[in-house]
Amino acid sequence: MFVFAIGWVFVHVVLDIHCSPSSNEIVSTLIAECQKVSAQYQGLSSKEAIDKLYCLDSAVRESMRLNDVMVHLLPLDIISGQPINIGEGIQISAESGLRTVFPAQMVHHDRDIYQNPERFDAFRFSREHETSSNEQPTTGKRELVTTVSTSFLPFGYGRHACPGRWFVAYMVKQATAYALLNYDVEVIKSPGKRASLLNFMLPPQKAELHVTRWQQENFQD
Repeated sequence: MFVFAIGWVFVHVVLDIHCSPSSNEIVSTLIAECQKVSAQYQGLSSKEAIDKLYCLDSAVRESMRLNDVMVHLLPLDIISGQPINIGEGIQISAESGLRTVFPAQMVHHDRDIYQNPERFDAFRFSREHETSSNEQPTTGKRELVTTVSTSFLPFGYGRHACPGRWFVAYMVKQATAYALLNYDVEVIKSPGKRASLLNFMLPPQKAELHVTRWQQENFQD
């Protein structure tokens, strides 16, 4: 299941980047960042190097926001303790036999949380941290792939958040960086609208890509 999740995220990141109307700009920005960091750290094989790919991290996080694996996440059974007040005079208790879930898709597509939530904005989470020569860097905390919050739930939330999310982030960013630096991707047929099966969001079924390897001198490890 863990390997499946990594592959799932990677496929969606590649599709979102190359299916975007701004794909040329996104790809050129990401390639430039990967080349810069690779030159600084003598490759992209270390955690230190991968951690510096902030624009790529933003693209991965944005893709995960758009492409949930499940419609609902974080199922919790009320098994003991005092009844929980969920507002408007409604309480749930252990005796009710209810299971609570978080509506992940509705949260990730909430217009009160995200501007233009239906659009893939690759640099949504890194843009505010970009500075020009005469600007001061923002003092806000970066929201990375591994940052869990009430508005970003792919890895869960709270003390039960996925402990393997750093490994997932590392593997997906390294794989995406390698693909960007070594392959030209052309979308022949876009994925189309996604479908669900019960609580499971099905992977893309109709996407078609034409992938060409760059010339040998452009390869990056």
